[in-house]
Amino acid sequence: MGDPALADEKLIPPADGFDDPVWIRGESQMDYDAEARLVNENLLDFSHISFVHAESLGAGMDYAETVPDVIAMSRGVRFERWTSGKPFSRTSFKPTTDPVDVRQAYEYHVPGILLSRRAVFPPGSAPFLKTRS
Repeated sequence: MGDPALADEKLIPPADGFDDPVWIRGESQMDYDAEARLVNENLLDFSHISFVHAESLGAGMDYAETVPDVIAMSRGVRFERWTSGKPFSRTSFKPTTDPVDVRQAYEYHVPGILLSRRAVFPPGSAPFLKTRS
């Protein structure tokens, strides 16, 4: 992807868990038959998940209706969203039909790197933890 001598390692976004077995980490690559601006638009607005990926990701309408906090970064943008007191059966951590509070944070880094983090907490945790995010 260019001349290695011109690479700037400081521009590589931080990703937790590479060498830490405590983290459950997944990585993937997707190839799209679409214009790059459409792909970037898709990555910048996860509210479509409740509609487009309802079966595969299992996000309910409360996900689309929950407005995320948006934080500008020097080379991208960070989105943080909490959903509270809902079952979260489509998690890679541990499926549950019990109500839980879920925090999802994802970062979009220019030119198109997406980092996503999700954590599941006992119901009622969100109001306390939101002030510490």
